[in-house]
Amino acid sequence: MNLLQFLILLPATFLALLVGIKTYLKHSVRYCTSKRRLNGDGGYVAVVTGATSGIGLETAKNLAKRGARVIIAARNVVAAEKIVQQIRTETRNENVLVRELDLSLMSSVRRFCTRLRKEESQLNLLVNNAGAAFTRSEEHTSELQSHHD
Repeated sequence: MNLLQFLILLPATFLALLVGIKTYLKHSVRYCTSKRRLNGDGGYVAVVTGATSGIGLETAKNLAKRGARVIIAARNVVAAEKIVQQIRTETRNENVLVRELDLSLMSSVRRFCTRLRKEESQLNLLVNNAGAAFTRSEEHTSELQSHHD
């Protein structure tokens, strides 16, 4: 192979590689592309756990952007309020709220559910995205077994 053939073959190979990568990503990487509005017919109510960062935050933003009433269930209400303000600003949806929920305490789960039933007439979406790290186990009376560092 002489230099001219190499210089012609190199860009063609590079182009074929780019087309292959694009095709692979198009068919293997999935994410929600729906533009469907969620504020019709009385509106959608969504509860999202783990929405203060990562996938949960992006999910809450997407739901708010599409018009849903989004309730962020969080253990740290003060930190979650900052996230709620950010989502409201970015999406122009004032129907984003935070409610306290510590999933490791059944009493907190009961309080959250009682409040939700009083405040909302429906729940359309529940996104359970809260994560946990378990390093040591401790028993608590009247609560679930919880794991703390």
